[in-house]
Amino acid sequence: MLEHVKFAVMVLKSDRRGVTAVEYALVAGALVAGVAVAFTALTGNLKAYLGGLAF
Repeated sequence: MLEHVKFAVMVLKSDRRGVTAVEYALVAGALVAGVAVAFTALTGNLKAYLGGLAF
């Protein structure tokens, strides 16, 4: 049984697909956070600009 565990650990250590998926998820999360911050910062300016327009 111990040999099966060693083999499973060896296979999991050599499989890098999970690490790549985590890296992509971290990059996507950073991009989403950056976009959220940008939209939050620009919302006040946009409201002020649109409020100053006379229709």
